[in-house]
Amino acid sequence: MGKTVLLCHIDKVTLELWESSLRGDFSFAAAGVSSMLANYVTYLNAMNLDVVFALEVENTIAAQLKAGVTGASSTQPYAHEMSLLKKIFSDKDVESVYYLDSIYPVGDATLSLKLREIHEEYAADYSFIENTPPGLTGVYFNRSLFEAMQIETEEQDEKTGIGQSLPDSLPATLREYVEKNINHFHVEIHYEHPDLRLLRLDFSGRTPRSMESSLHVFEKIGPSSDYYLELEKLYRDNPGLLRHRPSYLELEIFGGCEYACTFCARQYAETPAPQAMTPEDINSILSYTQSAYGDTSVALGGQGEPLEHPRACEIINLFLSEKSIPAVILETNGKYLDKIFSVFEHPEIRKLRIVINFNSVINYDKIHGSLPGDRDIVLGNLQKSVEILSKKDKSLPRNIYLQTLKILENEKELDEIYDLADKHGVSFLLQKYNSFAGLMPEKRVSDMTPLERFFCWHLRRDLFIRADGNVAFCKQDVQNRRTRGNIRTAGLEEIWETARNDWENNYRGNYPSEPDCQQCDEYYTFNM
Repeated sequence: MGKTVLLCHIDKVTLELWESSLRGDFSFAAAGVSSMLANYVTYLNAMNLDVVFALEVENTIAAQLKAGVTGASSTQPYAHEMSLLKKIFSDKDVESVYYLDSIYPVGDATLSLKLREIHEEYAADYSFIENTPPGLTGVYFNRSLFEAMQIETEEQDEKTGIGQSLPDSLPATLREYVEKNINHFHVEIHYEHPDLRLLRLDFSGRTPRSMESSLHVFEKIGPSSDYYLELEKLYRDNPGLLRHRPSYLELEIFGGCEYACTFCARQYAETPAPQAMTPEDINSILSYTQSAYGDTSVALGGQGEPLEHPRACEIINLFLSEKSIPAVILETNGKYLDKIFSVFEHPEIRKLRIVINFNSVINYDKIHGSLPGDRDIVLGNLQKSVEILSKKDKSLPRNIYLQTLKILENEKELDEIYDLADKHGVSFLLQKYNSFAGLMPEKRVSDMTPLERFFCWHLRRDLFIRADGNVAFCKQDVQNRRTRGNIRTAGLEEIWETARNDWENNYRGNYPSEPDCQQCDEYYTFNM
């Protein structure tokens, strides 16, 4: 058995994120960042392997990593991992590579060494742990993987008659390639108890959110070689650690709608006269996203039609221009989509996702409570949108989604609506029906509710802001029974914190009666 080396392969974005964190650019303390960096170096040394560094930039973080390794180490120019691995395997003494693609603040040495034993015992091409969060362990690549890939490539070339260099046929990462073609190789997949995938944890150190998650673990547990064993108890006792800043803001920029859809809660709740968010409201929301992690998406929807807002075009442009917002989702009936055709010229148009609620071809007016002819207006706007976006980039129309609910009224039309989306070259989105915790009649055709109830994703990650500035308990509280605060009188950060106890109670299975969480089946749906 030849030797194993450790490849520490880190891109520019990650190295600069850690350096800016060390300067105190985020809400977590620089001292904590420094301690986590030292903990990662301890993890590298615990692996007891020769280390090869391939770092895209040379900064203070890169220097500390290199200086901290106590064993043998070397440096390679930053390149695609495929090129790096081939260069490392050019040394005939190297049999396998333990690959790390980031700075893992709470790397688990015990699990990583267990994975090495499995990898070596079964002489696998590739080995990984399937159910642990990113950032606890890396993966093992074996020399034999490249031999198997070479054979596969040669066979493919014989079929196509086209010779390609191996890197050109790969996706972004070699790991992605192997796991998509898992049956072509000898892959050892380890499962570690307990299974915490439901929590969607991330300790990869590649984003501010994952860094804060790691810092919470590090502060509670301290230096350790067995982090994974501690996580289940840690979050059971401290569920507040799972809740960071919101990653999804749903904004009801306009509180009215001329449609009277049978699937909309506005028809079953007492709703005030339509209101519209003010420029000051929008600026307050933008200010909050700028102070967050840069991963908070914004959805324009709620119980109203956003394109009936007199400044809808301006608002969408503002959100698209904000660098801290990765995606802007517009949920609309599509009747006034022509109002925002000018938005399609925005340089960040790729960030926009347009979701058109379209629930019937035959009974459109009846289901949507619309005027005769509205269906054809919507389809005309859809076609025009596709034409404009296609001229910019043929892939852009896929950012338009024709969304339909699977309900009793349209069950027999689903294939026809899918064909309609396909005909226009847009995406199709099948959405579950939401009765808003029993407020509306039950119309769903099938029940997708999990057999065992778990915590609510929306209380953990979302905020719903109404047109009048009130922040709802959650998106289900359409009757405004419990308001968390108003963005016109309080900051969003303060309002977000007022919901922490509700989240912790929900995680423990203690549900309020207003709104009636026990009757809600939206808890398991996930936005961003």
